[in-house]
Amino acid sequence: MSYQSRGRWHVSKLLATSVGAGIFTVEVSPRKKPQPVNICSNQSVGIAVKYGYGKYIFETRVISLEPSNQRLDGGTILLAMPSQMQMIQRRSFFRVRIPESLHAEVALWHRGDADGSMISHGVVSSLPRGEAGLKFAPVFG
Repeated sequence: MSYQSRGRWHVSKLLATSVGAGIFTVEVSPRKKPQPVNICSNQSVGIAVKYGYGKYIFETRVISLEPSNQRLDGGTILLAMPSQMQMIQRRSFFRVRIPESLHAEVALWHRGDADGSMISHGVVSSLPRGEAGLKFAPVFG
């Protein structure tokens, strides 16, 4: 589940527990380091469900929240059934070799790098099993 709280996006893993007339119930999956799910009734949330060869995504709204009796658990969330759902093919089941002639440059940087000194440059390449890889020039300091 993805949701916005205090101007930032957050993601929580859920476990579907029941489906009823117009609603479905989920529980927040417990984590080693518990984090609160800061949502409220009537809030819009995004849901992504992996199933088979696809990923199903939809937007819905929170009907109500029921806190957990256990301190480390996130509680139960009742969500409205979505009016529509979209299926996206998962990339792990669809691989295409990258042509040798393709030269796609990439740049990676650390989010906390204010002056740009930690930028790494490389190119996209094919790996033996059809996956994409990144090749970077060695960095000497």
